[in-house]
Amino acid sequence: MIWVVTAVFVACMIFGMPIVFALGIPGAIYILLSDLPVTMIPAKMFSGVDVFVLLAIPMFIVAGNLMNFAGISIRLVRFSMAVVGSLPGGLAMVNIVSLMFCSGVTGAASADIAAVGSILIPAMRKQGYSEGFCAALTSVASSMGPIIPPSILFVVYGFMANVSIASLFLAGVVPGVVICLAMMITVYVLAKKHNYPSGDRFSFSVLLRETKSASLALLLPVIIVGGMGLGVMTPTEVSGVAVILSFVFGKFIYKELQWRDIPGILAESAILSGAVVFIVATNNILLYAVTLEQLADKLGAFFFAITQNKILILMMLNALLRFLVAIVDCLPR
Repeated sequence: MIWVVTAVFVACMIFGMPIVFALGIPGAIYILLSDLPVTMIPAKMFSGVDVFVLLAIPMFIVAGNLMNFAGISIRLVRFSMAVVGSLPGGLAMVNIVSLMFCSGVTGAASADIAAVGSILIPAMRKQGYSEGFCAALTSVASSMGPIIPPSILFVVYGFMANVSIASLFLAGVVPGVVICLAMMITVYVLAKKHNYPSGDRFSFSVLLRETKSASLALLLPVIIVGGMGLGVMTPTEVSGVAVILSFVFGKFIYKELQWRDIPGILAESAILSGAVVFIVATNNILLYAVTLEQLADKLGAFFFAITQNKILILMMLNALLRFLVAIVDCLPR
């Protein structure tokens, strides 16, 4: 039976079916072929999202959209410009560092691209960067969004895998910074090779000014990670604090957030939140089928039948995951 589910899932992906249906349809077919009650389908969908911790998803999305409208993103870009703009490939460096800082605020790659890409890609094109390079750099750098806390993906994964979300958030900090540094080194080499332009000379006074301007934005990731790391707040509570602080900063401190912006922010956040939660719901149907078929045990037995070497098993698991993420997006963009 599991081969039927796998074949249907692969067929759905080959024909370009939206991931929400590619996850739900194989699980629903399994339930129908197993003579289980049809009511199991809506029941599993509801039980998949009837979890308190998932409230953090819409809250983080609202916080990210509020921050974009509040002018926090542009302040982070200016701060990044003051820090690394003088290096070879200045704007490309700024693109990477800005996306790293925005990742610590929004928690979603799509929000980071919308916030930073709309500002820096046109500026990079004017300085002679190719359109393909701009798109590729922004797309790759946005991968820090699901890694650096607060990460919406970590919330979903922590819930599904029964893993501490706070621990996942803390574990994402170092890899995110390492990815940022690796991309900066790559851009440095390319800038030297292709003679990409640098920005203005480094100025300590400008750095102090932009640091002061972006200080509140830089404080938000510290509050989020620190609050959970110290055990003071849960992920859901942190997401609520992020919404309140982003609203206060944008409306009463930076004074760039207008009341007329709120309905649009909430509507956009509701659409993205609904898409994410719908994926969690349909995924629970497939997860139910996988659990009944004991796929995890069978997959483990298959790997151990090939080799007992832990390193090789880990490499095979990584190869499998790389294949899956190549065809399945973790969350809707």
